[in-house]
Amino acid sequence: MHRRSFVKGVALAAPAVTVLPACKNASCPEPAGAPASSDSFSPLGPILGKLDRPSTFSIQLVDDETPFASTTAPYFMALLEDGQFRTASGLRVALGPGYGRDGGVVIDRQVTVAAPDRESLEAFFDSREAPWQLPSTHQIRYGPRVVPGPGSERTVEWQAYVVRSRVAVTREHVIQLNETHEGVEIKLDRIGARALAELSADNVGRKAALIVGDLVLADPVFNEAIANGELSISFGHDIDVGHHSLYEALMKRPPTRHG
Repeated sequence: MHRRSFVKGVALAAPAVTVLPACKNASCPEPAGAPASSDSFSPLGPILGKLDRPSTFSIQLVDDETPFASTTAPYFMALLEDGQFRTASGLRVALGPGYGRDGGVVIDRQVTVAAPDRESLEAFFDSREAPWQLPSTHQIRYGPRVVPGPGSERTVEWQAYVVRSRVAVTREHVIQLNETHEGVEIKLDRIGARALAELSADNVGRKAALIVGDLVLADPVFNEAIANGELSISFGHDIDVGHHSLYEALMKRPPTRHG
């Protein structure tokens, strides 16, 4: 099933996670596809469990539109058109429909670059010759997502993202965390809330990369300005290990260990 993401209650396309406005009462909806029990094994658990305690948190803008260098295409599309993926081992490259918002930015097509492991992606992008390296204004980021495996199994696939280097919000702006059955709620301080409001208002239709440590854990589309400085990250099916590991990673200080 294709999962969806939500910001301020508006449905957004996203393959890996669900993003909701922070819930304040029992009427908040369950994440799409969430089981009644939280006993399911999370394929993301081992990955999130390795995050530093505390870990960094940042919001950066995904860029699927800026022409790369002297080409007329964004970076992944330029690599595809130049044939550079033909000799890439272990990568899955797909040209699919875009995303966006009426009245905002609309991306007609996007190229997805993924692999079974992060190392394959890093090896490919790190080995590009100098003319094909991103400028300092942009970065390659990586993130895991859960995809169907054989039978009823689920497995982890890694995806690459082009993001703008400027960081809009950091963990220093996080003033409150709350771990719930729906996910991990994040509340930003006044400065962070204003930065998020400006970023979202100026980039309706574009995606934001929500990054914990060095992992992109969500890339929702901005449907409108987010003025309240509150959001929640949920892994849907993977609510048990994933949520707790994420909550611990975002704490201002390492959790107390007993015994």
